[in-house]
Amino acid sequence: MAGCWDAGIPVNEGRMKCLENHLEGKFKRRDSKHIDPYTPEEKNYINVATHKVNHTLQMLGYPPLPTYPDVM
Repeated sequence: MAGCWDAGIPVNEGRMKCLENHLEGKFKRRDSKHIDPYTPEEKNYINVATHKVNHTLQMLGYPPLPTYPDVM
């Protein structure tokens, strides 16, 4: 298998064997923890900005933005 790689990167035979053994099935991490990247202050800022844009659009005669739950 070492001869099939031409990118100048050494082949790790252990990783290649693992890949051969797991060609089918879906990959999923065991712990799918939800990570919230926004602080409460950032969420509030996004919500306020969204409401301001929506209000401005409606005052100019445009339809309202689609309603989504607040990010908080």
